[in-house]
Amino acid sequence: MLEPNDFFQNQVKQCRFQAESAANIDDREFWLQLAHRWERLSQPGGASIEADQKPSFERPFFRN
Repeated sequence: MLEPNDFFQNQVKQCRFQAESAANIDDREFWLQLAHRWERLSQPGGASIEADQKPSFERPFFRN
């Protein structure tokens, strides 16, 4: 089982990898924002900072 900090760092790495692989800038920004959220969670007190913010996991939706 991973230590909590190892888990968070693994999530950051996966998000950054997805950002590098993203086909467009919107997807890249989404993955980088998610990586930053995981980084904040890995900081001491990070969970309480996240609890104060309204979560938004939605990706932008564009209609033609």
